[in-house]
Amino acid sequence: MKWAGLLLLLSLVGDSNPELYAKFFEDAQKAKSKGDMAGMEQNLILAHQHGPGTEYTWRSLSWAQMNQGKWRIALGNAKENIKRNGETTWSLKQLFYVASSIGDLELARYSVKRESGLPKAKRNSTMSEEALTLAKLTMPTVLEIDYRIVVEHFENQDGKLYIQAPCADHLWQKAATTVSGAKSWKLYKDGRWDVLEIDPGEAKEIIIHSTITHTPKPIGWKALEKAKSTTIPNSLKAYTGKFINGTAYDPADPFLEDLVPSLKGKSIAETVQNILDWLAKNMRYEFGHSDSLEAMLKSHRGVCHHYSNLMVAMCRAAGIPALVAHGDAMPSDGSFKDTAPSHGWVEVYIPEFGWTPVDPLNPNTLRCFHAPGYVIVDTSSHWPEDNHFYMKMKNGKHLQSIQGAPASGYAKQISK
Repeated sequence: MKWAGLLLLLSLVGDSNPELYAKFFEDAQKAKSKGDMAGMEQNLILAHQHGPGTEYTWRSLSWAQMNQGKWRIALGNAKENIKRNGETTWSLKQLFYVASSIGDLELARYSVKRESGLPKAKRNSTMSEEALTLAKLTMPTVLEIDYRIVVEHFENQDGKLYIQAPCADHLWQKAATTVSGAKSWKLYKDGRWDVLEIDPGEAKEIIIHSTITHTPKPIGWKALEKAKSTTIPNSLKAYTGKFINGTAYDPADPFLEDLVPSLKGKSIAETVQNILDWLAKNMRYEFGHSDSLEAMLKSHRGVCHHYSNLMVAMCRAAGIPALVAHGDAMPSDGSFKDTAPSHGWVEVYIPEFGWTPVDPLNPNTLRCFHAPGYVIVDTSSHWPEDNHFYMKMKNGKHLQSIQGAPASGYAKQISK
């Protein structure tokens, strides 16, 4: 059903029935508490068929649809909310959320500016967080991070530690890294890896300090929908085959052969978005599941590395180059202490945009990747045996990742 048609359906309230309205609204709240966005959406639609709804229910409907990647419907219902219930801080907040999730920075700016001009009676909340989000989408973020390295937790190889530092120059990230508390250290490149070779001496702990600048580069839905390429360069076809990320994966697996063809779009960009949408609709974030393709496609459960491995396998099965990205999802504003937010996501190759980050946990990230807190440490699966969980350097030494080490520091936005 077209989104305009769905809006028309929602605007046609049937026989008013307060009891049914209350029941479906209660069921929507229960679905929300479980993270069931589809159930929340369905019950709010049913509630609106038995009553006109409120500013809150219309905003909630838009929010549930936005979190499923149904951005056209979500945007339409955010506007419908304003039409029915007027402009307030809350209604403009939801308009902002949809706009920022799809990289429509013009509409996002409009929402913030419009709210600042509302009369006091209509400003029933604050949009300070939204203004900060807008800054993160338009201005660089600098993170000052101290990684606390407990020497005995890392492998000592002939008196040295070999630790993979945050990527010095990759996509949106530039990083400068130093070491304190060690007898000696040096930073050098080994292929794609940024390697810290550290002689800890007698130290039990050392500090690796990184100054990381993230410059946001959201694609936006308008540019994405203009992307029409259907072929990739021959030089990148090596990124469409088998790979290892802890577990071995084969894009030609029979479990993918039945699934992936139905997700192919008219362009590479559309296929990637279809895969993100499928993950949002069919997968649930949950610990304690097997890493195998068969298990993931049967249980429809997993955490970030399950999502990432599955998405890379699905993209490669569709002939799209894809890599697993490794790093940390750091706080993107203010200070933090001894956090270790290890995270994994995906990079896909789209001819119009080159290598492009997406988070398979969020179907909106192709349109707008919120980069500020994503510290990139590695991308793996560049060749069939390229396994992030056992990296062997040219000198034969084992390289260990800084990912997940306790980190303290702060993040702030800076002017361009």
